[in-house]
Amino acid sequence: MLTEGPERGNLEDLVEPDSGPADALLLSGVLLVAVGLVGGNLRALPRVLGVEARLVRRAARLSASAGWAAEDYERAVAAVHEAKRHAVLPRNADGIPGPRLVTTLWVLREAGPQAREAAVAGRRLSARLDGLLDDAAPAAGLRSMLRAGPTARLHAARAVAELRPLLSEAERNGLPERFAQTSVDLLRGQDADRAALAAGTDFAAEPAAYRHLLAELTGPGPAARPPALSPRRGRRWHRRR
Repeated sequence: MLTEGPERGNLEDLVEPDSGPADALLLSGVLLVAVGLVGGNLRALPRVLGVEARLVRRAARLSASAGWAAEDYERAVAAVHEAKRHAVLPRNADGIPGPRLVTTLWVLREAGPQAREAAVAGRRLSARLDGLLDDAAPAAGLRSMLRAGPTARLHAARAVAELRPLLSEAERNGLPERFAQTSVDLLRGQDADRAALAAGTDFAAEPAAYRHLLAELTGPGPAARPPALSPRRGRRWHRRR
């Protein structure tokens, strides 16, 4: 209210003082910093999740390869047990192209003792990876990470942290290549005619080696029991809420 002059008693309009250039620059700077921080985090998030997603996919491929190598070996050993129920090893190469028992033993001889080692390592590694991959499922993509709850995201972060050194060690030791080679070696019997001919020739040269291998695979003791085959199946990831 004006207290002096001809307009005494009238109300004066309240007008905010004009902000100076320094205030405007300060406000602009704060806004730019806020936009930069938010934008930088949003741009970094897909990159971080992309790295984790690629790691999860690599681990899933390694788990599958390890499981296949183990199952291929177990299938070959089971075939030996099944063939032995219906036939015996011939005493010489007469009458060969060989029976199924000779052929299945030839496949395992060609794969060598390293096939069993790869199968044992593959079964152990696959079981370990499967447990971690179940927990790491939300890290497989941005959408799955956003849909997961806080607990699932925490488990995913811990699983990815465990997968990284495990995967690096396996690749450093050449395990993916060993598993793939083992599966290739154990699939040689698919060409039945060629495998039978090669098996018959090899058996004629070293029949004692075949009898020794058969005794190892089918003799008494838990190590010689036919393995329980597990069906191959696609991965199912169960998210923790």
